[in-house]
Amino acid sequence: MQPIKITDVLKEEEVKDLIDNIPDLKDAFLDGPRFRYIKDNDYITNLGKHLEPLAKKVFKENNIKSSYSIYCKYFGKANMNMHKDDNACTYTIDLCIRQTEPWGLWVEDKEFILNPNEALCYMGNDQTHGRYPKDLGPDGSVELVFFHYVQPDHWFFKDN
Repeated sequence: MQPIKITDVLKEEEVKDLIDNIPDLKDAFLDGPRFRYIKDNDYITNLGKHLEPLAKKVFKENNIKSSYSIYCKYFGKANMNMHKDDNACTYTIDLCIRQTEPWGLWVEDKEFILNPNEALCYMGNDQTHGRYPKDLGPDGSVELVFFHYVQPDHWFFKDN
């Protein structure tokens, strides 16, 4: 499957609700080498479930279910090495929430630029993806939510 970029992922009021419900970062996981905070909350989890119909349509898979969703805020000398995911992320919707400047997402040697409320849909476990290092400066940031989906018989659901 080729990555699919979608615009206007959320309705205007949903974007406002998402911004109002961004997780508090005071107790977030700080991934220092990548210059990012990672956090989830019930709102982010429920939004992933809410987007299941979109995921089913985009990926042309009627049985997929939301596995987990996380909010990430990249800052400073942000980077995300090229990789394939090894968690419950067969199908990924990478949603840009807000940013001080665009930061290209590469999937299989092709760059995609996302603006707020745009997402890239790709196969997280199968396609090499990442972002080349970018100095966002002392006040810059890129905020994203990663929504992940898998088949119902995935190991993720056997333990949950």
